[in-house]
Amino acid sequence: RSCYEAGRDGFWIARWLPSIGVDNVVVDAASIEVPRRGKRVKTDRIDAQVLARFGEAIRPDVRPLPDASTRALRALVSRRRQLQEMLIAEQHHLVSAAVQDAPEVVREQLAEHIEWLHRQLADLDQDVHQQLHASPLWREREDLLRTIPGIGPVTSATLLSQLPELGHL
Repeated sequence: RSCYEAGRDGFWIARWLPSIGVDNVVVDAASIEVPRRGKRVKTDRIDAQVLARFGEAIRPDVRPLPDASTRALRALVSRRRQLQEMLIAEQHHLVSAAVQDAPEVVREQLAEHIEWLHRQLADLDQDVHQQLHASPLWREREDLLRTIPGIGPVTSATLLSQLPELGHL
């Protein structure tokens, strides 16, 4: 059994260890206090000792990592959020450019980029839809979520990607 801090680049290890028969718990190391006792540096050795003690003392449950389909949906939903944030920023830039009487070329570039972002969002929404409808289970869960007033396609995809356990707890 291992207790592993999986940062942005470390989840491949967390997926690999179970494939060779090692039970693995991924922890958020930021949530574990590391007593430094006057030490100013962060060292992997100290962190490894703390994680080992944490694993022994707490014995957190081993939970399966998201499967490839869930990871793909998460990536699509995450990218959609990024594009939406860019779109909002560019719309604000366009308003500022108009108020500040920026050159027409700047306003045209902003307008073109906004149109491109709208197209990208539409394409991504189609990709998310296809990802959800490729699975009968996700299709069923999405249909159920969409019966709740105020839950649309973006919210249902977000909930399913971040909480895949919905509907079977």
